[in-house]
Amino acid sequence: MKKLLTASVVLLSTFSAMAQKGFEGTVVFGIEYKDLPAEMAAFEAMLPDQTTVQIKGDQSRTEQSLGMGMKQVTIFDTKKNNGTLLLDMMGKKTAVEMNAAEMEKQRGEKNKEPKFEYIEGDVKKIAGYKCKKAKVILEGDTDLEVYYTDELPAGASREFKGLKGFPLEYSIVSGPMTMKLTASSVKLESLDKDLFTIPNGYEKQTFEEFQKSMGAMMGEK
Repeated sequence: MKKLLTASVVLLSTFSAMAQKGFEGTVVFGIEYKDLPAEMAAFEAMLPDQTTVQIKGDQSRTEQSLGMGMKQVTIFDTKKNNGTLLLDMMGKKTAVEMNAAEMEKQRGEKNKEPKFEYIEGDVKKIAGYKCKKAKVILEGDTDLEVYYTDELPAGASREFKGLKGFPLEYSIVSGPMTMKLTASSVKLESLDKDLFTIPNGYEKQTFEEFQKSMGAMMGEK
């Protein structure tokens, strides 16, 4: 279970850095996994197959449901470069506050500035939007593909800084694992600012405290 939650933190910290300047609304992505490491493959059925991302300026909120009555949300602020992981584990509610360094550690990589090679003529519809293809080039990493639309505002998303549009299908590599996200719906709407705050009833923890509590739960010293 600890491996599942740690993996989920990696996924959420990846998805939640998607704040887009000028965009406000909700995007639902389907998720496909490839080359899961052995320690995660045992929990594949519990990994989320969908994630809901809500974006309001510099802030984003990413929500996923797991099995066994668990739900997790990450709130991320690109301006402050920090985040909060909200865990609801069968009624036990915990808010884990993470700074930029802790989120980087979980991702296992450093900030990298992407370059893009735009592919002419490769176009398809995703969630009702005309999307064009680009190759994402990161020094020292495997090149990835992204389909983006210029019908929605481009922004300062960390993963696609400089991209000429809004990403609606893309892949992310985390260690040996690859995750492919494809938008199934996009809804432009005004979002309540309270969505990006810690709700009442959550016990606050630092990330270090959270790691220790998970270790104690699993009988680790």
